[in-house]
Amino acid sequence: MMKKTVSFILPLALVFCLCCCGGGGTASSGIISSSNISSTNSEPQPTLAAREPRQIGTMTMQQVFYRPKQADTVYLVDISRLRDDEITALRCLQGAVARTKSAAIYLCGGEVDEFWRDYMSAEYGVYFKAADIGQLLETFADCYEGAVVYKNGGYEFCVAATMAAQQNKLLMSSAVYSKYSYCFDTETTERVGGRWASADEAYDYMYGQLMDGVNHNYVAVCDSDTPFLDYIFAAQAGCVDSVSRVTQFVEHLPAGDAARQPTVALVGEDISGTTLTALSSSGCTSLNINSFTNGTVFASISVTQLQMRMQSYSLNPQPGNIYLAVTMASEGVHTQQNEVTRLWGGRNSVTRVSTEFSPILYEIAPIIANWYMLNCSQSDDFVAAGGWSDVDAAAMDSDIYLQWQMVNNKLLKACGISVVCDRSVTTADGLMKVADGSVAAGYVVGSDLQNSTAAVTSSSPTSSEVSSVSEQDEQSAQLPLTVGYVDIDTIEQLADWIETLEADENSAQYYVVRLAHSGNGTEIYRQIDAVASNANNSGGVYKFVLAGDIFAAMD
Repeated sequence: MMKKTVSFILPLALVFCLCCCGGGGTASSGIISSSNISSTNSEPQPTLAAREPRQIGTMTMQQVFYRPKQADTVYLVDISRLRDDEITALRCLQGAVARTKSAAIYLCGGEVDEFWRDYMSAEYGVYFKAADIGQLLETFADCYEGAVVYKNGGYEFCVAATMAAQQNKLLMSSAVYSKYSYCFDTETTERVGGRWASADEAYDYMYGQLMDGVNHNYVAVCDSDTPFLDYIFAAQAGCVDSVSRVTQFVEHLPAGDAARQPTVALVGEDISGTTLTALSSSGCTSLNINSFTNGTVFASISVTQLQMRMQSYSLNPQPGNIYLAVTMASEGVHTQQNEVTRLWGGRNSVTRVSTEFSPILYEIAPIIANWYMLNCSQSDDFVAAGGWSDVDAAAMDSDIYLQWQMVNNKLLKACGISVVCDRSVTTADGLMKVADGSVAAGYVVGSDLQNSTAAVTSSSPTSSEVSSVSEQDEQSAQLPLTVGYVDIDTIEQLADWIETLEADENSAQYYVVRLAHSGNGTEIYRQIDAVASNANNSGGVYKFVLAGDIFAAMD
């Protein structure tokens, strides 16, 4: 019986990268073969450009983010009953302290913050000392030189935030400033409420007066309620109120080296389509991180060695079987900060499951990265959902994109991630090239086509071998592997979709399923176990494996 085409299989990009663990283990066999390595020792190797400035106050640049000096004491503020504008002022103070002192401020506003507070205390010996905003303003009075006072959000807030960071002042609403005015000298207070009649006028002021001192590594799309404001303020990044303003901001940055690192657009949502293309063409990469809290604290905590767990991938595929790799979706760094209990609750799972993991956690929150490595089920695996940030490779300057690739490689290797599942990252020849010259043995098939089953050969294809859907249908009888990449929102849809599959007695079938888990809580793994059990009770041809197992079979 020939296989049945699934109507909602999406375009495929299955990519996996060479992993170097450096003390945490060795790369799994069967993922990248010697035939995939195109570089030789005699070929000149590209140089990873250093981000400048290397140092801001007490903070030292890593690959993407600055690492604040680790604090002996972390001041703890309960923000659960504070007004939003008071929390905003505290986040700016967090940034000022991280930039100038070997101290830190941790804002605790709920269950997740409490979890990580307790974890840092128990596992890393972090000492927390309770304080309130008034005490902290007095304790760290030498960390700021006045205040910038705003009235409105949006563009006024963003220009005021950029100004305050440049001038080493704190950012406060009129109400908060009035409450704590005793901490400030009126001569060093600048009021900007209502100063600019329009957004264009406000940004013209920014571009004319503030760009010389702005950190060209970042541009933040933010507002007064942005949780990541502490890091934005610490790094003295420029702020804009919409993604549409990012390219304009970058155009006003001082000219840099042609091989410089891309400017990181710190955003609060995933960017795709024409917007991502526009950002990439201006030399920007997009990182959804603005919902990440206490960034300056997490970045400062040192992890001596990440406890990487490497899986051994091996699969002996049999004709007539359907191999399913369920990958738990993650919507970004903040999701992994906020959903620790989901993985904890799934430790007794029988079904092997792959979990998306953001390699940028290695820099912005190494203790969170380490927690995942230590506490995820031993039968599970980590995969990266694309790179450390989002890019449109075709639109980005080749030198800047090469820098992005090299950073991506370093972070993937540092985290021990050998598998990258992403249907959107492509290059001109349909393959993702990594910085050391190797070519990931994955495939990009059926670009922008949504109703296809991607058929591929068992050896790495050239660009001419990436077939159209009609060509795939004609060739499917001769091709030994069939791979689909499927997005599924609920566990019920997963069960229904599996019932639509039909085995092919002449070949094995492979599907990588990206499963959303919002609302499922700690039950998600047990629900996957139930689906797997029911599927095998109805025929026994379904094999639940890891994404890496499927890729190993394709190698």
